[in-house]
Amino acid sequence: MQSQRLVGFDCLKVVAAYGVVVIHGLGDIPKTYWANTVSSFFVQFSVPVFLMMAFYFSISSLYSSNWRKYLLKRFKRLLIPFYLWSAIYVLARLLKQVLIRDESLEKLFADPISLLLGSAGVQLYFLPLLFTGLIAAVFIIHWVRPEPLWMPLCLLIGSLYLSMPLLVDGGLQDAQRILSVTQHPILMNLYEVSLKLGSSQQLAESSVIVAAWVLYCLPYISISILFHNPKVRSLVSRCTNKRSVAIVAALLFTTLVLIVFLQFYGLRFLVPVLALLIAILSSGVLSQEWIWVKRFSYLSFGIYLIHGLLTAGLSPLLIRLNLMASTMLLSLPSLLIISTLVFCLSASITALIASNKRVAQILLGA
Repeated sequence: MQSQRLVGFDCLKVVAAYGVVVIHGLGDIPKTYWANTVSSFFVQFSVPVFLMMAFYFSISSLYSSNWRKYLLKRFKRLLIPFYLWSAIYVLARLLKQVLIRDESLEKLFADPISLLLGSAGVQLYFLPLLFTGLIAAVFIIHWVRPEPLWMPLCLLIGSLYLSMPLLVDGGLQDAQRILSVTQHPILMNLYEVSLKLGSSQQLAESSVIVAAWVLYCLPYISISILFHNPKVRSLVSRCTNKRSVAIVAALLFTTLVLIVFLQFYGLRFLVPVLALLIAILSSGVLSQEWIWVKRFSYLSFGIYLIHGLLTAGLSPLLIRLNLMASTMLLSLPSLLIISTLVFCLSASITALIASNKRVAQILLGA
């Protein structure tokens, strides 16, 4: 019964992992209108959904286990692979600089503190962001329980008020962009206080980014607590049928269309919430065991970590082999073909790593 319960989440993880690969395409190679549009759909979907699922299961674990042991387990699962893959990405950038005289490595080392925040690889920031949110969740669950219902509801309303500028903008790695676009009073005051206390600009900007991560994660934590409320669980259980899955899926697609085509960015937070609801509802509907979905779901973490090496590394190789012009635009069919190739290749490399238990513990936190 446990494996059946997770089928919906497995499907969601596979789609989100594939979406991350689509987003990054071929590194710096620009996309055509429709290729960029499809990428935009996944930008609104993939990382928020990963974050939502992570907090949904983490909140359950934090309520039922020792938080110290849980954080240590998450540290091994998230941050040890993060440090090692950051080093791998730095070496890859060094190789790229030697081969094609790319200057990104020099820019990276100009702000070494940013390496601790995931700047080595474009997707790596998700891991320290998630761990930062888990630390915040440890403090929150001591004060907020799933019941009575008003507690997580009040937390959700307050967290949306505090984080809405960040949810609307979506930028979480550039402190100056966060400050200039969101004009968030908490973050601006933190930046000014850090400078007045003698912190370097890099350290002050890093503190802004970490604080922004906490604010960004608050609604995800609130929703996760809310979904663990017995009344909410009972309501969702009564609505578990194929019709409900179809309705919520239609709402999710409509929300994505409104965001991508009409720039209704205030609806961004609905995407991971609706996706989580689909995962819960569909897990109660899907009775067939899809082995390939479960396999790719198991490999999704490695796919997330590895694919950036391929998406950024393929374009210089294809250009050098005269298989692609540096001025070309990546069409939608080409984007999907390349993304599928990178996705499957990343999955194969992950499976190879996972076959060695000791290597998997280090590189995948398995």
